[in-house]
Amino acid sequence: MKHLRYIKRRINDILWGSDLIASRFFLALASLMWAFLLFWPGDTFTRPTYTLMGKFGGEWTWAFLFLIQGGLALYSLLYKSRNRILLIGDGVLGCFLWTGSCVAMLLSVYPPPAAISAEIIAAFMSWWILVRYPVDLEK
Repeated sequence: MKHLRYIKRRINDILWGSDLIASRFFLALASLMWAFLLFWPGDTFTRPTYTLMGKFGGEWTWAFLFLIQGGLALYSLLYKSRNRILLIGDGVLGCFLWTGSCVAMLLSVYPPPAAISAEIIAAFMSWWILVRYPVDLEK
């Protein structure tokens, strides 16, 4: 039982006692990678996994949105910007993109593609970052 209490306290500390800088940085890089790969020549959205995403917008639309979100996040991190509008805009756009793309991919094919497991975690992370933005605003 002592070990379980330690694990519980440690998870609590990881979730609530740490800043979001590393999480935001890697999520920004992931968004920029999505943008880069969607800008890559070819028809990504002709694949079954991306069918529903294609109905909500073309590859370039999604690519520009991911580029904007990743750019906003990276800008706010590199320049230590605590602008409330910038942080909340980044958070809301990140939640929309990561959740929207994951749900669309999950609903497009069955069984769910195992290769999007990291995107699912990124969607949860984007929500966590949005919920925890006051941590960055206080610093």
